[in-house]
Amino acid sequence: MLLRDVEYGDIDAYVRMRCDPARMAELGGPLPREGMAAKVRRDVRRAEAGTDWTKMIVPDEAEPDVVAGTVALWPHGADGECLSEIGWMVLSVPRLDHYEP
Repeated sequence: MLLRDVEYGDIDAYVRMRCDPARMAELGGPLPREGMAAKVRRDVRRAEAGTDWTKMIVPDEAEPDVVAGTVALWPHGADGECLSEIGWMVLSVPRLDHYEP
């Protein structure tokens, strides 16, 4: 397993995660597909700047384009305090028959 920084090419994974009505039912509903490219660009810029930590979950390092989800840590202001918030979304994890811990 590998956690890698979000990249501009991760739009499809973002669409699968954030535009799905069932997956987003408890998170305010699905987001519009049209906004995903801008969301990825924003997340990439923030990761590059070091203000946010957005990692893509890659189950098999040999297949870096196969993404199973994200894990992110970002600053969040509340009541005048700066807090850190963490979130994750896992799509599916393919069977790793060849995986040896």
